[in-house]
Amino acid sequence: MNKTHNLDLALLRAFVEVADTGSMSVASVNLHLTQGAVSQRIKRLEQFLACQLLLRDSQGSRLTWKGQSLLPDARRLLRMHDTFCASIDGRESAASVRLGVPFDMAGAPLAPLLKAFSNAYPRAEVKIFSAASIDLDQAFANGKLDLVISQGPLNVELGDRLTVDQLIWLGNEATAAQRPLTLCFLTANCAFRDPVFQRLCEAGIVGKMVFENTSADTTLAMVRNGLAVTPWLRSLAPEELILSPPDCGLPTLPEFAVRLQTVDNASSPISDLADLIRDHFKRSDIQSFQKISQVAWSAQRV
Repeated sequence: MNKTHNLDLALLRAFVEVADTGSMSVASVNLHLTQGAVSQRIKRLEQFLACQLLLRDSQGSRLTWKGQSLLPDARRLLRMHDTFCASIDGRESAASVRLGVPFDMAGAPLAPLLKAFSNAYPRAEVKIFSAASIDLDQAFANGKLDLVISQGPLNVELGDRLTVDQLIWLGNEATAAQRPLTLCFLTANCAFRDPVFQRLCEAGIVGKMVFENTSADTTLAMVRNGLAVTPWLRSLAPEELILSPPDCGLPTLPEFAVRLQTVDNASSPISDLADLIRDHFKRSDIQSFQKISQVAWSAQRV
């Protein structure tokens, strides 16, 4: 049988998403996959077609001339597939809300408001996408998300400001005293990274990266085992890991804004979830928000 009869459309969808966004990491958010999984799908498609479709560098991903010639047909094939699937599904689809949240906020802190939303809209489907704030903001700008909670510097106005939180150090005193200072971040493009290195540079401290991942649990495990220190928002931090400048020998870190972006002309479920998020942050001071996080981290260690 000719191999074109066996084309996996999941590979083609990954290719179109990377072509549209110009970024493996943003495409992974939109497809609800890991960045490695998206990369593997592109590689398998290139092997299937026996040609290179993308050129990858520090600036992102761009199409080769083969990729550019394939893109219109790929879009057309996916549209035909999606239209066909929609035509044979006679059931009325439930409302869907695409919510993006940073990795460190995707668990217990938002559970109460998601429960309240589920009670109000039992048939609604909330699709939660976790990624770095920078990637979430980009995915929202590209129309891939309906709501985004993200973290950013105070001098960057984006969406509605929900709260202001203090960035702090997590680790132990022995690790904090090491030079160069060993650091771990959730992602390579973590919003905290540049401000942290700037404060370290001002303090004359050399820092080196030893670990990057997309798991809050894994990052905290690294910190608990004395392998690195990491920056974290105060309201989300496990109490026993908090270091206090200047006693720990590290500089004080800046405050960060937590903000919410909502699509224009949002549906009732999207608008209501946005209102629940705003109300949740309005009623939750830093201490009560931290209490929720402490319970979650303690339960995960049992």
